[in-house]
Amino acid sequence: MGLLDRFRSQPAWKHPDPGVRLAAVDALPIDDQDLLAAVAAEDADARVRRAAVGKLMQPAALAGVAAGDADERVRDAARGMLRDLACGAFEGTSDADSLAALDALQDARELAAVAKDAPSEAIARAALDRLTDPRGVTGVARQAQQVAIRLAALERVTDPAELLVVALKSEHKDAGLAALERITDRAALEAIGARARVKSVARKARAMVRALDGAAAAAAE
Repeated sequence: MGLLDRFRSQPAWKHPDPGVRLAAVDALPIDDQDLLAAVAAEDADARVRRAAVGKLMQPAALAGVAAGDADERVRDAARGMLRDLACGAFEGTSDADSLAALDALQDARELAAVAKDAPSEAIARAALDRLTDPRGVTGVARQAQQVAIRLAALERVTDPAELLVVALKSEHKDAGLAALERITDRAALEAIGARARVKSVARKARAMVRALDGAAAAAAE
């Protein structure tokens, strides 16, 4: 067999030209996961590896790339895919795959994103359980899609300043009111009454200020 014949018989994803390999990866069907995993792990060109990562749905393979690839952009792409898998962003992703993807995530921002966005309460709670960053927990209390996760995160918020953030900035009535119930400082209540994003939270804060003033006046008399 001549040299030209050998090139013709060679799969495009093994072509010596990285541009040809990149086009071949783009054309690979999404269900060819084992081949995509091999390209993501072994191709010499970072652009080709990143393209393969963008179609890869295997948590174990993505975890290997995220931990060991020499190129930062490829590692970032792998972590992004792991986060999306954990959040159930792709149709047909099982809870087992989502949990496997979550297990590979370490960064507090990624764990917080999963706790906020995962449609599965079990996955969101697993992410919250691993989250130790106080501000990350506050963010989950403010922004998580699921009521149970917002309130579970709020139970872990102990800093009065962070409680104030939830009461002021949460767009969810349940979290805002639950945070407000734990605030007694008059200045903080005034701030919530004036600036809370949820109107019912602001109204209740103003009522609490009036109650405090009434109690103070009664005590003075």
